[in-house]
Amino acid sequence: MSDEITMSLFGKCTEDIKTRVPFNTKESLARMAHEAQMNESEFLRMIITLYIYGEQEILRLQQEQLKKITKRFPQ
Repeated sequence: MSDEITMSLFGKCTEDIKTRVPFNTKESLARMAHEAQMNESEFLRMIITLYIYGEQEILRLQQEQLKKITKRFPQ
C-alpha cells in the first residue's frame, strides 16, 4: 500500500511518533522496508495502521475508495 492510499484512507499524516531502538533493530527495519519497496516511514506507518485497524478494515476502506474511483472513470 502506498503512502498516498494510507493518507487518503485515514487522513493527512501530520503527527510524529519518536522512539529509540537498538542498532540491530533499526537495521532489520531498514532491510524489511527495502524488501517491501517502501521507505522506513511508510513501512512503520503501515505496521502501526495494521495493528490498530486490522487488515480487514484497511482492505474494506481500500475497496470503498476503489469503487469511488471506478465510478468516476468507468472502463
